[in-house]
Amino acid sequence: VKVPEKEVSQEKEVEVESSKREGESLEQEITKKQKMEQETEELKKHLQIVPDDDDDVYTDAP
Repeated sequence: VKVPEKEVSQEKEVEVESSKREGESLEQEITKKQKMEQETEELKKHLQIVPDDDDDVYTDAP
């Protein structure tokens, strides 16, 4: 069975477009992960661990 060249080229074009979309999706995931890592580092800079010394005072609110 012989497949017309036009159909073969269309199939290749679809494969290329699909690959481009997958590549773009991968780039977006990488960018998103890098952004999350940067935000995490920024938050860690401002993180302060406060010891629990059990001398908290509680009052009843009216």
